[in-house]
Amino acid sequence: MPKFRTWEEECLSRLMVLDPTKPRALCVLWNLLEKLPEYAPELLDQKGFGVIGNLRTPIGLSWFLRGLWKFPQIQQVVVWGSDLTNSGEALLLLWKQGPTPEHQIPILGWKLDPLIPQEAIQALREYVELVDLRHVNANSIHFHLPDPLMSQRVMREFPPVEIPEGRSLPLKPSHVHIRAKDPGDAWQRILHTLLLYGKPRDTRKKETIIHFFDVHAVFPVPKEDLSHEWFGISKEDAEHYTGEILRPTPPTVMDSAGKSVTTVDYHYGQRLQDWSGHNQLEEVIERLKENAETKRGSISFLQAGDLAELEDAPCWSLITFAVIDGALHSSHIFRSHDMFGGWPNNALAILKVHRHVAESVGLSFGSVE
Repeated sequence: MPKFRTWEEECLSRLMVLDPTKPRALCVLWNLLEKLPEYAPELLDQKGFGVIGNLRTPIGLSWFLRGLWKFPQIQQVVVWGSDLTNSGEALLLLWKQGPTPEHQIPILGWKLDPLIPQEAIQALREYVELVDLRHVNANSIHFHLPDPLMSQRVMREFPPVEIPEGRSLPLKPSHVHIRAKDPGDAWQRILHTLLLYGKPRDTRKKETIIHFFDVHAVFPVPKEDLSHEWFGISKEDAEHYTGEILRPTPPTVMDSAGKSVTTVDYHYGQRLQDWSGHNQLEEVIERLKENAETKRGSISFLQAGDLAELEDAPCWSLITFAVIDGALHSSHIFRSHDMFGGWPNNALAILKVHRHVAESVGLSFGSVE
């Protein structure tokens, strides 16, 4: 029998429902909701937000649409935060242009839930106003809020989302090795492995995931970016995310004391280039230049206290580079990996770092694993 998942099961426990009668909601992008009381306590008090939720990745867009129909009193959604995965841009494009005839986000091409009809999306565009405050300091949001629209609609339900079932085979491996022709091929093979062998597991964040312990994928580093062919996303969209990988400073906002504070628990670009007094990226390049056989071609993103102290600890944990027959190869370890929503961006980030190091040292691209 197929399994289904409702909006309540997927989203409700992760929302901050402050006052369901208020007409204004706050859509927080990559920033963690748990951090709001720390750097923007006023957002939770006396600013009129009835509901606050996250939209961190593209997979949340269709759930967001369902949620607006669950809260028909919401007339205005403020979009705020660091738009690292372009989820905010996608939402604003959808409101500005509407879905494409193929039921996708304009320009970006992200697919929408086919169970939400076009007319339901068009109705939301008419009745709900989006306010783009992505680049406004958290403490200044209330100065930029227009009055909500005076619109009315009634709650609407959509069929639950069918969850593909994994098949239990006589052998239940915990390790799978995949040799793929390119990143897109690797992604499809990994997803197939999850559907075939993965088991449901509840997380500390009250999510239910399909879990598989260890997948080892190897593929050659392509000379050009084929993001659209591999993952169905545009090159511009991919560059938006991967641009953060080589940026050494994390996104910041001004707190109530006028101090600039970071809005994320960690930032890969910073840990690559400005962490504990080390530019790991430049140091590993110099080691490879000095000695192609070095065993110190490693970059670490995870430190001892992260898992105990950070709500959102780095998933990408370690990179190790090696030169074999004049080509650069790299190994990447993720302690945890959202293979459905996170793999495309992470794979592109891996390729960007790999190409940067190879070009800096003067080596051919080799492979990643």
